[in-house]
Amino acid sequence: MASSLTFSSQSSIAGLPHIKHRTRTTVTCAAATAAPPRSTSSSTLYDVLRIPSGATCREIKAAYRRLVLEFHPDIVPAEQKADSASEFIRIHDAYATLSDPDKKASYDRGMMVAAMATASASRWTQSTPPPRSGRPFYNRRPRTWETDQCW
Repeated sequence: MASSLTFSSQSSIAGLPHIKHRTRTTVTCAAATAAPPRSTSSSTLYDVLRIPSGATCREIKAAYRRLVLEFHPDIVPAEQKADSASEFIRIHDAYATLSDPDKKASYDRGMMVAAMATASASRWTQSTPPPRSGRPFYNRRPRTWETDQCW
C-alpha cells in the first residue's frame, strides 16, 4: 500500500499582502488487496460433490457418503492426510449447504443471479455498437418538435 500526501502553505505575492498565491496540493493514494484463495479444482458446491447442479437430496447424500469414504482423514494413508483433510472439509461444507433445503435454495438463487449477470454483461459488450462518426451517443443533438414532424 503506497500513499503520498503533499500540502503547502499560502504565500503572499511580494508587495501585495492582500493577493495570495495558492500552491497546488497533490494527494495520491493507492491500495491493493489480495483475493481470497479460490478452490483449485471446483467452482461450485455441486462440483465439489461431483454431481450435476440441481441434484436431488438423495443424490447429494449418496455423493457425500461416497466421497467421505474416499477422502476421510482416518481412512487415507498417512502421506495423503493433509491433502485429504482439506478436501474433506470442502466436501463437508458443500454437503452442509446443499443438504439443507433453505440453504440450497439460497445458494441456487445466488448461482442463477451470478450467471444472469455474467450473461447480461457479455451481451451488453457484444451488442453495443461503437458511436457513429466518432461522437459519443450522449453528445448527439437532441431531437426537436420541428424535426419530428412528418410534412
